[in-house]
Amino acid sequence: MIAGVIERFDDYYVVIRTREGEILYWPKRDIPKDSVPGAIVYAMLSSQPYTHPLQVDPKHILNTLLLGSE
Repeated sequence: MIAGVIERFDDYYVVIRTREGEILYWPKRDIPKDSVPGAIVYAMLSSQPYTHPLQVDPKHILNTLLLGSE
């Protein structure tokens, strides 16, 4: 997990400074809409694709809840 502070908003990117002093240029579309300069944000990079909870098969959710298995 990467933590940083929003320094400013550019045209398409948000400039984030990490605790280590590194600068990240993150796409503005991927930042929460209510973010402002000075806000602390967290980002995560992964080599595995992200599956949004709403993209999970409803049958799998019911089986997990009813049968208690993954």
